[in-house]
Amino acid sequence: MGTQAVRLSAREGEVARLVADGLTNRAIATRLCISERTVESHLERIRKKLDFHHRSELAAWIARQTGSPSGSTGDGSLPALGTAHDRDRRADERQRRADDREQRADAREVRADQREADLDERERLLAPRELRVERHS
Repeated sequence: MGTQAVRLSAREGEVARLVADGLTNRAIATRLCISERTVESHLERIRKKLDFHHRSELAAWIARQTGSPSGSTGDGSLPALGTAHDRDRRADERQRRADDREQRADAREVRADQREADLDERERLLAPRELRVERHS
């Protein structure tokens, strides 16, 4: 498989450039606000697409693609990360997903509270019956 025709997703490109800059998986995860396992998954897909086995191969490939020793452009920015609008859109999407998760957790909590209230009511209703059964025994 030729590496020249391979297209990485935007996120894979970000991860690849950060690897080329010498960041660890943990540092990449922190920088991109994702888990280390997600970084590992991106790297697995990148290596599979490019038929690479080592991070150093990826770093060298990025250097060839960008024309610099690391993935950076020299001014501290990374190439092809998108516009500020793209970054804001991704941040907004991450926030929306976090809000959705929080809303689902709140709904689960409400359902659990309702179940607990139902059980309390059931116990309250059954208590007089149990007393009558004990008196007749």
